[in-house]
Amino acid sequence: MRALLALLALSGVACVLVGLWLIWPPLTWIVGGVVVLHAARESAAGAGGR
Repeated sequence: MRALLALLALSGVACVLVGLWLIWPPLTWIVGGVVVLHAARESAAGAGGR
């Protein structure tokens, strides 16, 4: 179930990134970088907290 939710979230993010890229390509890199950094920070915090 959790994997399905993660997949849905990823597909939603992918759709948003494609939309942003169509409007203004550099915005995709900025938003994508923020999302990746946030995900990395969350996973590091989750792994360290256990």
